[in-house]
Amino acid sequence: MPDIFLMLIPAILFDLITLFFIFIYKRKIPFDDEIQPELIINPNYWGYLVFPFVFFIPYAWLIGLTQDNPDLVMLPFLIFSLVIIISIPLFFYFGFKRYYFTGKGIVVLNLVSSKYKFYATETIKAYYYRVGIRGSNTYGVVFVNNGKITFDAFQIKDKKKFVEYFKKRNIKYYEYDSLTDNFYLKDNSGG
Repeated sequence: MPDIFLMLIPAILFDLITLFFIFIYKRKIPFDDEIQPELIINPNYWGYLVFPFVFFIPYAWLIGLTQDNPDLVMLPFLIFSLVIIISIPLFFYFGFKRYYFTGKGIVVLNLVSSKYKFYATETIKAYYYRVGIRGSNTYGVVFVNNGKITFDAFQIKDKKKFVEYFKKRNIKYYEYDSLTDNFYLKDNSGG
């Protein structure tokens, strides 16, 4: 039973810190109005809350390896805590991004560092919809330089606006076929 509590403590602390940052970064910022976006997509905050629970199976495996040696009883807790401590700043720095769809292109704002990256409309090659087989459904934007941005379908609050953004600019729409593992050009109806 103490092993379960030792496993839950870092996960719950990670989630509390994540909830705190969600509270801070979910608010409207002046940049939201300055660039006058047609659509704003926030990060997948809730996916981060599930992250620490992914390590429960390796944690249980480590407990099984160390249970016979009383000197190593705290090793799984220390490793799990270290992984959580390292992942917190990485998650926030690389994951907390807000996407602004403007008339000139897509602006990706890192909410932690306040740095942004701009993708001009001319660099957008296509957008796609992919039905998740083992994961969630996703939308994506593909650029001329083969870069891409992927969104979970539930991140996009107004799918009609999302599709209209690309329709207005005559950007090609693709859908993924899991049977052939290919993307196929569709009419620009947007999923």
